[in-house]
Amino acid sequence: MNRSLLGGAGISLPDPVAMAVALDPGVVTRKSRHAVDVECDGVLTRGMTVVDQLDVVSRGLSEEAGFAFRQPNVTVCWEIDVPRFKERLFRALA
Repeated sequence: MNRSLLGGAGISLPDPVAMAVALDPGVVTRKSRHAVDVECDGVLTRGMTVVDQLDVVSRGLSEEAGFAFRQPNVTVCWEIDVPRFKERLFRALA
């Protein structure tokens, strides 16, 4: 299922990764701040988390589309140190 949805082998572990980041912020290797919101009106995107990676909203470029001005409100973790994460996870499970 994960391979057909996300194109990768294995499974994603969002909750353990979030806990690892909370316990050891150094596990994050790439992060950035963005305006983030949850889509509540979309037919295909209802309930999805939307990350404004291009900072379109905070630059005011979306006002004509009806989006309000919004400063970055979330630090998004894009990459982690996988060996460090696995070491912490396996140690917690032992």
